[in-house]
Amino acid sequence: MRIKRVLAPLLALMLALWAVAGAEEERAIYVLATNGSAILADETGRMLIRPGRYASIEPLGESGLYAARRLSGGGLGVIRVSGAPVTEFVYSALACDGARVAFTRDDKCGAMTLEGETLIEPVYTRLVSAGEGWLAFKTDPLDDTPDALWRVSAEGEERLTSLKLSFGPLAMSEGLSEAADTLGRWGYVDAEGGWAIEPRFVWCGPFRDGLACAAVAEGMGLIDRQGDWVVEPVYRRIERGAAGEPTLAFDGQGAALLDALTGDLIARLPGDDAGFAGDLIRVSDGGRLSLVDDEGQPVYEAPAEAVGLAAYGGCVILQRAFTQERPFALIGADGVLRGDWRELSPAGVCEGRAYFICSDYEATRADYPAPSLTFYDEAAGTRRYGIVDDLGQVVLEDLISLRRTGQAVLTAETEDWVGLIRPDGTVILKIERAE
Repeated sequence: MRIKRVLAPLLALMLALWAVAGAEEERAIYVLATNGSAILADETGRMLIRPGRYASIEPLGESGLYAARRLSGGGLGVIRVSGAPVTEFVYSALACDGARVAFTRDDKCGAMTLEGETLIEPVYTRLVSAGEGWLAFKTDPLDDTPDALWRVSAEGEERLTSLKLSFGPLAMSEGLSEAADTLGRWGYVDAEGGWAIEPRFVWCGPFRDGLACAAVAEGMGLIDRQGDWVVEPVYRRIERGAAGEPTLAFDGQGAALLDALTGDLIARLPGDDAGFAGDLIRVSDGGRLSLVDDEGQPVYEAPAEAVGLAAYGGCVILQRAFTQERPFALIGADGVLRGDWRELSPAGVCEGRAYFICSDYEATRADYPAPSLTFYDEAAGTRRYGIVDDLGQVVLEDLISLRRTGQAVLTAETEDWVGLIRPDGTVILKIERAE
């Protein structure tokens, strides 16, 4: 295989960005998966694992280790950032909690150190990281029969707890995990395998910021780590924002905006519906859309034709009826409405400026007399992507593919190259296509 930063064919590109643990200086590492091989590269574009070695590479959290599958097939194995194997390639699943790696082999779960030494033999049907040890099952946790819960110490010593569960635990959140007893009542178990909050709910969710959603027959509310109601269960639905952001609670009369940490009422929102929309909160009042801030104060009122709104980086993405040929527009940082695009979505922020992914394509208009609707059917192979800044100015265009990765980098593909770019269009890594 000839490698001079040239790969062919490259039909697909996926990326994950992680910090390498233990490095003298923290480096950004990129996993690029092509249609036949996978590459690991750092933020300078230097290849750490070259193509032709692994079919897939996935980061194991921020441990600096990766789950990889060889080109010849077979199971997964743990490798280092250099590509050196840590384990055999015999596993069907791998996950890391930061200090150790849980694995599944022959449908049984076990755990190993970051150096690949076995800590827990694969004899369990489920193994959940819980403090310094694990919570585990030995029977099928997915059938209809309640399962006895085991506590396994960091040294591998097991202890049968007094609990039998019909569901959970799946993962610990703030030291607790929701679970259901044999009668279907929900509560929370702790890291030792005992009830921290006795099962008395119809349903409950994970903890965040010290609170969790829980439901009883009367409705839904928020509880603290002692199981006491912080927000009384009087709501039909609760929607929590990201960490530290307010909570939306719906009672059939509209939405209440609640403090994320205390559950205190911040404001009653006007209208009949609301939802998180990027940096702000979207409110619908009889179909008329507006945006409010996290104190419930009005920020922007959309024109009547708007069917969607989202705020990002001081700008507003406005979506008109889907029957329009180019339904998306941008209200820029200066408050001016600009552009008409087939699609528009956030790309990221660079040096304080917001950037957006825009797309366009050739389309055939199709009119339907009943129920009198117009659609625009995309012509295959004609979609092209670009980047616009917070004033609607085009900074990059004519890309075949452009995708966010969950980090401050995007994957990009043109007729000539595939690579990684920043939201402002700066190319970080370019792999040219072979002639």
